[in-house]
Amino acid sequence: MVFDKQLLSAQKMLAKYGQLCTLHKITNGTPNPAAPWEPVTPTTADTEVKIAFFPNTRTNNEFLHYLPGTEIPAGVEVGYMAGSAPAPSLQDLVIRDGKTLAILSVDRIAPNGEIVLYILGLGE
Repeated sequence: MVFDKQLLSAQKMLAKYGQLCTLHKITNGTPNPAAPWEPVTPTTADTEVKIAFFPNTRTNNEFLHYLPGTEIPAGVEVGYMAGSAPAPSLQDLVIRDGKTLAILSVDRIAPNGEIVLYILGLGE
């Protein structure tokens, strides 16, 4: 990968300053083709990840404004997660200090398509 050095730097910074959390991934089940009317049970998987949390302040908003495609709603906490972690989605949850946070937005820093960081908008 072209951005191995940047990815490694991001992982080191998150290891040092990040907080250990649980990414609770929720994956929709596959319907039974013989009985599509039956309800489908989603599957879940928990993965420990390090996330660096920052308040959604004016300074952070000004920084995020310069990242293309990045939008964090007002009143939402911002979390940075390494690109090597499982890809988060809006149906997933983050568990931090026993408190469940919804993922309200997912953006990424991905030069040339190589994901270095996920930028998560987190709220209750």
